Amino acid sequence: MTVLLHGLLRQMSHSQIKQTCRLLHKGGSVDRFAAQAKVYSQARPSYPKALVDLIVESLHRHDLAVDVGCGSGQLAVSLSPHFQKVLALDKSPAQLSFARRRPNVCYELSDAIHIPAEHDSVDVVTAAQCYHWFLADNTDAEFLQEVHRVLRPDGLLAVVGYGICSLDIESIQTAFHGFYVQALGSHLPPSHPDCWWDIDRRVLDRQLEGVLFPNFHQVHRESLIERRQVSLGTFYQYIESFSGYQTLKAQLKEHDVDPLDELMDEIGILGYGSDTVISIEYPFFCILLTPA
Repeated sequence: MTVLLHGLLRQMSHSQIKQTCRLLHKGGSVDRFAAQAKVYSQARPSYPKALVDLIVESLHRHDLAVDVGCGSGQLAVSLSPHFQKVLALDKSPAQLSFARRRPNVCYELSDAIHIPAEHDSVDVVTAAQCYHWFLADNTDAEFLQEVHRVLRPDGLLAVVGYGICSLDIESIQTAFHGFYVQALGSHLPPSHPDCWWDIDRRVLDRQLEGVLFPNFHQVHRESLIERRQVSLGTFYQYIESFSGYQTLKAQLKEHDVDPLDELMDEIGILGYGSDTVISIEYPFFCILLTPA
C-alpha cells in the first residue's frame, strides 16, 4: 500500500500531493508514520528525567497512566517505573511494531479520541509530541472531551513536546537551518505551497504558546533545554523521521536530488562524516492541566 501510494504521489504536483495526504490522513486510512517508523524509534529523543519527575510528582495517585500518540514508547517507558500500569495508544501500526516493551506497558492500536478506559479511572493522560497533530486534524476538542471523561477528578493532562533542535557546530547548524527553512518550508503555514508539513511547525517550535485548552485549567508550564551527544548519522535519521521530509521525499521523481542527500553532502564537504559526534540541544516543554 505504501509503495503504491508513493508511486502515485510521484505523478502529482506539490499541491495535489499535500491535498491527497491531508484527505487520507483525516480519514485515518493511511499510516502517516509507516515509512519512517524504524528511524523514528531509533533516533527520536527520550524525555528528560526532570520532565517525567514533574508529571509524576504532580499526581496524587499512580495507578494508571494513558499515553496517547505514544509512537514507539519514548515517554511510556519512562513513565512505567512510576505507575501500576501504562496504557500506551497510537493509531500507527508501524509505530507500535517498534515499541519498546516493558512488563507494565500495554500498547494498543487506538486513536486519541477513543481512549479504552473507564470513566474517572485515569490518573494522568499524556500527549507527547502529538498535540500539534490534533490541532492540524481539528480533533483537539474531541480529544479534550475524551480526557475529561477518563480522568479522575484529581487527575492531570500533560501535554509534552519539543521544538526544533540546535547544534553546537555553527557550520552544521547553518546548513541544517537552511534545510529546515528552505527545503521543508518550516517557517510557513501548512497551507502554503512551499511548506511540506501537514502540521504548523511554527506552533510547535513556540511550544504551543497561545494554544487554548477549553474546559481545562493550566496549573503549570515548564520549559527546559537538554543536551544530548549523538553521531551525525543518528542526527540524519532524526531528520528522516520528520513527516514533512517524508511528504517531500514522496514526490521526488527518479532523477531528482533528495534535499537530505544534499544536506549530508554539504556537511561532508565541511569535513564532518556520519560518525562525527555532535551536541544537540532539544527545547522540551510540559504543560500540566486539570479539568475545569
